[in-house]
Amino acid sequence: MGAKESSRGKPKALGHLALHYRPGDSALVVRLFRSLGLRVEDFGASLEGLLVQDPEPSPLVDRGYRVFINSEGQDGFFFAVTATSAQLALEDALIAAPPAALEDYRKARAVDPEASFHIGIRYESLEQVEHAIETLEAALAEDNAMANRVTIARFKAHSSLDPAVAERMAASPVFRPDDRDAFVENAVQVFIQTDIAAGGLLCLGQTIELDYVFPVAAPHFPPVAVFEPL
Repeated sequence: MGAKESSRGKPKALGHLALHYRPGDSALVVRLFRSLGLRVEDFGASLEGLLVQDPEPSPLVDRGYRVFINSEGQDGFFFAVTATSAQLALEDALIAAPPAALEDYRKARAVDPEASFHIGIRYESLEQVEHAIETLEAALAEDNAMANRVTIARFKAHSSLDPAVAERMAASPVFRPDDRDAFVENAVQVFIQTDIAAGGLLCLGQTIELDYVFPVAAPHFPPVAVFEPL
């Protein structure tokens, strides 16, 4: 077997996605991701986008976190640390004199969250998605500061072939008849919009998509072409 064939056969995994948050928001970061059913690991003090020595842990010091999709910690993860002073200064300048285009962009993301940059988390069952929504809603009801920084947009599943999908949606404790249909068939899409943590500018916020796909015989989007790795 040649070197190229050998390298192709080695398994790969998502390493991590870097997220940042404003100093002082450590507790909100933990509560947000735990509410979505994710595992959060505290890796020590965080400052200027990095982990730093923390010989005497203090609740007043921000933390660096690894956030795992799976509780076993076997998949890729989000790495959440404090934003740098340079990023925060840039964001302060943008917020002080926001161009009209910034507000237009924010509105567009609220209307069509699928069309903007986002993180997608796929759940094994619809019940897991429903539990995450109910848990997050309970957290928002208990914490006004958090409630002002998180919105939830539900898009219910629909199917042109399987009436059981509509029946399951009608029986759901968290989806409503007037919720918009998902952008693809046989799938539930829930978009969490927040500025608690983001993979880009915090003033733009982060969209986190919660997905569940009802079992179907064929993939939603079969590839038109496949390009193998070099």
